[in-house]
Amino acid sequence: MTSEEDIFLEKMKGVVRLKDNNKIKKNTKKTNLKNILKNKKITKTIKPNNKEPVLNKKEYTQQKTNINKALKRGDIIIDKRVDLHGRSVQEAEQTFYNIIIDSYKKNLRCILFITGKGLHNKENDKELSEIKTPKLFYGKIKAAVNDWAASPKMSKYILTTERANPQNGGDGAVFIYLRKQKP
Repeated sequence: MTSEEDIFLEKMKGVVRLKDNNKIKKNTKKTNLKNILKNKKITKTIKPNNKEPVLNKKEYTQQKTNINKALKRGDIIIDKRVDLHGRSVQEAEQTFYNIIIDSYKKNLRCILFITGKGLHNKENDKELSEIKTPKLFYGKIKAAVNDWAASPKMSKYILTTERANPQNGGDGAVFIYLRKQKP
């Protein structure tokens, strides 16, 4: 035996194992829903011609579903491609909103927005030539598209967003998948 084991055993002298009947029991009653309903007479009032409440724009949420996987694999047909290269952020934003609303009205579901990575604008060309490894992902439009898609204004129309697969533009493009138009 080692000295650590000796010390441990000496400290544990006189310690007795607890009996199984010394367990603490919670005083909670198990309730059965059927018994509760039998004991209390619950009446359900149904009003005729009740329509379910319509969700506010704020209550719509973007969902991550199997659609995202299908978009990544390229299983979903792209209904529209929009190139936002060479536009100012304000022009791109207005184009984004107009395309989303127009596509929703036309029942188009999958839109590919090509934003670019933002590497080769005139302001950054000098910085990029001085830096050996350029910083990726600092395009203004690329960063803004996700914010525009997540805005409450667009949540009524957009079901989900996903970065495009390499065949469709990779990091420089975004899939926007629209909700079905309700009749």
